[in-house]
Amino acid sequence: MANSIHEDIKKRITKDYVVISPAYGRDYKSSRDAAAAFTSGVDFRMESIQFGGAYCSIRDFAPGVKVEVRYNKLQRVVIVEAKHDHLTV
Repeated sequence: MANSIHEDIKKRITKDYVVISPAYGRDYKSSRDAAAAFTSGVDFRMESIQFGGAYCSIRDFAPGVKVEVRYNKLQRVVIVEAKHDHLTV
């Protein structure tokens, strides 16, 4: 049985460092808001060409992966570590 594209991407995002930006036209004004959105499971878009702009959330990352979250019209970044112990579902 073939894996879905999303399952294939999940297998590849165990890298140590990934860049993401808010999905669906959202933006965050502060690093606190951007980090809170990521850690609560909100969708983002992967910026790396190898992932083709795929949508993702904290659930897609292996624990310990460092994620660069872009915010404030993509001009600023905050680094967040993927941890799954405080997810809101």
